[in-house]
Amino acid sequence: MKRRLIIVMALLSILTVSQVSAQTRVGVKAGANFSMMTKKYTLLGTEYKEDLGTHVGFHVGFTSEIPLIANLYFNPGLFFCSKGYTQTTEVAGYTNKFTFNPYFIEIPLHIMFKLPISNSAIFGYVGPYFSYGIAGNWTNREELSVVEPKITKDKIKFGSEKGDHMKPFDMGLNIGAGFDVKHFQISVQYAIGLANLTPIYPENCSFKMNVLSVSAAYLF
Repeated sequence: MKRRLIIVMALLSILTVSQVSAQTRVGVKAGANFSMMTKKYTLLGTEYKEDLGTHVGFHVGFTSEIPLIANLYFNPGLFFCSKGYTQTTEVAGYTNKFTFNPYFIEIPLHIMFKLPISNSAIFGYVGPYFSYGIAGNWTNREELSVVEPKITKDKIKFGSEKGDHMKPFDMGLNIGAGFDVKHFQISVQYAIGLANLTPIYPENCSFKMNVLSVSAAYLF
């Protein structure tokens, strides 16, 4: 009797895993990132907030949908992302354009809810993301109307020491929504950065990054 029960349970487990595997979808996803970095600091007892300029980057990688219950899915992924900011200053014929462009490996872990509509669906998702800076560069372009532009550039230094540009580890919360038609998906996402990316944590300074993304995906 016990042996039969074990066999039945094993068969049910195999069928369940097979069914989940059959319903699981994986695919490729890519799109544009519009990243914004915010700097907050305290000077002489006064708190200041500086919104640095928007930088246009990209993301490309893999996404998946693993069914949980009813219309609920686990939606993890793995992406290569370009983020940062571009800040332009103009004063009396002088223009200074500073571009800060780090590259990250990013892992989002979303919970997705789908609402089927005929042969398509609308969906929303929320969940954390974890990313790690692996490369990047910064460029500073100075222009005066009477002289040739001066361009300075170098690699971004990741770390927690003096002289580093930013900490490599970032994390935050993604909120997104989209439309699903058979194998294709279109989505919009907003990422709220929660980690302070300042290399050395002075009590009076924080450096965080938010990103608006537009994506297209194809799932098998």
